[in-house]
Amino acid sequence: MRLHADLARAGWRPSPGWASTVEPAYRALAAGATGLEAASAWAELAMMLGDTGAPGLGLLAVLHAEAGLPDGVEDRRLAAHRDLFLLDLGLGATAAPGAIPLAKLGEPGFVAVAHPRLAGWLADELARFGGSLERAARFALRLAAVRTGVVTVAIVRGVSAGFARAIAAAPPDPPLDVARARAQHAGYVEALRRAGAEIVAIDGDDGLPDCCFVEDTAVIAGGSRCWRGPARRRGGPSRRRCGQRSRRSCRSRRWSRRRRSTAATACGSAAASTSGARRGPTPRAPPTPARGSAPPGSR
Repeated sequence: MRLHADLARAGWRPSPGWASTVEPAYRALAAGATGLEAASAWAELAMMLGDTGAPGLGLLAVLHAEAGLPDGVEDRRLAAHRDLFLLDLGLGATAAPGAIPLAKLGEPGFVAVAHPRLAGWLADELARFGGSLERAARFALRLAAVRTGVVTVAIVRGVSAGFARAIAAAPPDPPLDVARARAQHAGYVEALRRAGAEIVAIDGDDGLPDCCFVEDTAVIAGGSRCWRGPARRRGGPSRRRCGQRSRRSCRSRRWSRRRRSTAATACGSAAASTSGARRGPTPRAPPTPARGSAPPGSR
């Protein structure tokens, strides 16, 4: 059985227009919002997850948000989203068959929870997160932010001790200064971080002089990776081994493979590739929710 987190990583592609919904929620929660402010942010994320076909992630987010509410406080928006997710996933049912009156969503007892199935579902989904509901919810939040372009991921790799032997059209004169190159690379990475990118750092390999040039091996856009065929061959075995390490990093983050491309263009400068922000048409506004109007404040 494939878990919802894995399915979302592999194939979930929300419209970039949802960034206007995700970004305020992401920023508020990243800044440490608590109580009702956090509940409102999680409810916005839940709406987006539900309307873009990720009910499993949505349920994890809602359950975590409800667990963080003050004692004795309920949030109708969260409860309504929870009911919809339970129905979507077959983990709950209404007492009467037929059309669901949306105004009833979130009312206590409106959706009967299949507790044994829910417990088993949670155990399976949370296993990859060490049993932590908070980690699972934060994963859903971050994945939504990356897939809608709110967050950019930059892959960087350290400068090799053998950088002075990096491939060049002619031997540099004076020879390359490895210490200076490493200092410049550190400044470059810090500039990416200050610009808001999440850094994925791969250690340099002293046997691969060109390893810092990660954009020669892969370009990531919108959650898909494009291998650059000619660049993987250019320079012989050393460059091919650089590509192998970049591919392992991409796979570890579950970026889906698109295709090898001879037309791919490097993102950023010679030390990093970026992902998260989709390229293409101007982002569209979020689609109208398919399930119609929900009670005030819910889907």
